[in-house]
Amino acid sequence: MISPILYRPYSMINIRITNMPDILKKIEQDFINIQNMVVDIFYEEGLKIVEDARLNGTYLNHTNNLISSIGFVVAVNGEIVKQNFKRTGDGKDDDGTEGLRRAKELVNEIIADYPQSVSLVVVAGMGYALAVEANGRVVLTGIPQKRVPEIKRRIRSLSKK
Repeated sequence: MISPILYRPYSMINIRITNMPDILKKIEQDFINIQNMVVDIFYEEGLKIVEDARLNGTYLNHTNNLISSIGFVVAVNGEIVKQNFKRTGDGKDDDGTEGLRRAKELVNEIIADYPQSVSLVVVAGMGYALAVEANGRVVLTGIPQKRVPEIKRRIRSLSKK
């Protein structure tokens, strides 16, 4: 007796993955580790940016509010995980308390717009900061842009680890 030949237009490989929960747990842990490395990079770069801005600002600091409004946060999914603000002032005209308060308000408004991300938010929180810069003074605007290539390079290097 001759048996018919069955034609199969596909080939099949049957592989069973029985440890899927372990694999998913490992992926989740790797994601958390990478996220933590990004947070650390953002924090380190944020420190460099605000230190540069605080040291190299070319404005007159009558009330200490403008310099005290320079700061940053690193947020994960809309929650602040690291930050750097510094009230600066000798109290001669003011002690910078208002600048510090406005900076913190502003970063909270900004991070609310990025609820599912890891964010570095750097601010000069006083409303007149841009007007000061428009008059040729250095407050903050150009300083973070100088760090962007380094931040991108450091983030890209994570894929090589």
